[in-house]
Amino acid sequence: MKVLEYKNYHGSVEVDIEGNVLYGKVLGLGKNVLISYEGRTVSEFYQSFKDGVDAYLGDCVAAGIEPEISFGGVVRRADLAVAGVAID
Repeated sequence: MKVLEYKNYHGSVEVDIEGNVLYGKVLGLGKNVLISYEGRTVSEFYQSFKDGVDAYLGDCVAAGIEPEISFGGVVRRADLAVAGVAID
Protein backbone atom coordinates (compact mmCIF):
# COMPACT_ATOMS: atom_id res chain seq x y z
CA MET A 1 0.00 0.00 0.00
CA LYS A 2 1.26 3.45 -0.89
CA VAL A 3 1.00 6.31 1.59
CA LEU A 4 2.03 9.89 0.87
CA GLU A 5 4.25 11.67 3.40
CA TYR A 6 4.97 15.37 3.83
CA LYS A 7 5.99 17.26 7.01
CA ASN A 8 5.09 14.21 9.16
CA TYR A 9 1.59 14.03 7.66
CA HIS A 10 0.51 10.84 5.93
CA GLY A 11 -2.12 10.61 3.25
CA SER A 12 -4.09 7.92 1.50
CA VAL A 13 -3.92 7.21 -2.22
CA GLU A 14 -7.21 6.27 -3.90
CA VAL A 15 -8.08 5.93 -7.59
CA ASP A 16 -11.40 6.71 -9.27
CA ILE A 17 -11.12 4.90 -12.59
CA GLU A 18 -14.44 6.22 -13.96
CA GLY A 19 -13.65 9.80 -12.98
CA ASN A 20 -10.00 9.49 -14.07
CA VAL A 21 -8.81 11.09 -10.84
CA LEU A 22 -6.56 10.30 -7.87
CA TYR A 23 -7.85 11.38 -4.47
CA GLY A 24 -7.13 10.94 -0.79
CA LYS A 25 -7.16 12.38 2.70
CA VAL A 26 -4.65 12.92 5.47
CA LEU A 27 -4.76 9.95 7.84
CA GLY A 28 -4.98 9.89 11.60
CA LEU A 29 -6.34 13.38 12.33
CA GLY A 30 -9.15 14.05 14.79
CA LYS A 31 -12.76 13.83 13.69
CA ASN A 32 -13.00 17.63 13.43
CA VAL A 33 -10.13 17.93 10.93
CA LEU A 34 -10.31 16.85 7.29
CA ILE A 35 -7.60 17.49 4.72
CA SER A 36 -8.54 16.05 1.34
CA TYR A 37 -6.85 16.38 -2.03
CA GLU A 38 -7.13 15.19 -5.62
CA GLY A 39 -5.45 15.41 -9.00
CA ARG A 40 -5.60 14.04 -12.52
CA THR A 41 -1.84 13.35 -12.66
CA VAL A 42 0.51 12.00 -10.01
CA SER A 43 2.38 15.30 -9.78
CA GLU A 44 -0.86 17.31 -9.54
CA PHE A 45 -2.15 14.87 -6.90
CA TYR A 46 1.01 15.09 -4.77
CA GLN A 47 1.09 18.88 -5.05
CA SER A 48 -2.56 19.03 -3.93
CA PHE A 49 -1.65 16.89 -0.89
CA LYS A 50 1.25 19.22 0.02
CA ASP A 51 -0.91 22.32 -0.56
CA GLY A 52 -3.60 20.90 1.73
CA VAL A 53 -1.12 20.23 4.53
CA ASP A 54 0.46 23.67 4.13
CA ALA A 55 -2.98 25.36 4.15
CA TYR A 56 -3.94 23.47 7.33
CA LEU A 57 -0.71 24.46 9.07
CA GLY A 58 -1.18 28.08 7.98
CA ASP A 59 -4.76 28.10 9.26
CA CYS A 60 -3.58 26.74 12.62
CA VAL A 61 -0.96 29.49 12.92
CA ALA A 62 -3.53 32.15 11.98
CA ALA A 63 -5.99 30.80 14.58
CA GLY A 64 -3.29 30.37 17.23
CA ILE A 65 -3.97 26.67 17.71
CA GLU A 66 -1.64 23.68 17.81
CA PRO A 67 -1.95 21.56 14.65
CA GLU A 68 -2.69 17.88 14.97
CA ILE A 69 -0.06 15.47 13.65
CA SER A 70 -1.21 12.41 11.74
CA PHE A 71 -0.33 9.21 13.64
CA GLY A 72 2.19 11.10 15.74
CA GLY A 73 4.48 10.99 12.71
CA VAL A 74 4.51 7.18 12.50
CA VAL A 75 2.31 5.07 10.22
CA ARG A 76 1.30 1.84 11.92
CA ARG A 77 -0.81 -0.96 10.47
CA ALA A 78 -3.34 -0.62 13.31
CA ASP A 79 -3.71 3.12 12.62
CA LEU A 80 -4.32 2.46 8.95
CA ALA A 81 -6.97 -0.14 9.76
CA VAL A 82 -8.74 2.27 12.14
CA ALA A 83 -8.63 4.95 9.43
CA GLY A 84 -10.33 2.56 7.04
CA VAL A 85 -7.34 2.08 4.77
CA ALA A 86 -7.02 -1.34 3.15
CA ILE A 87 -3.92 -3.19 4.30
CA ASP A 88 -2.28 -5.50 1.77
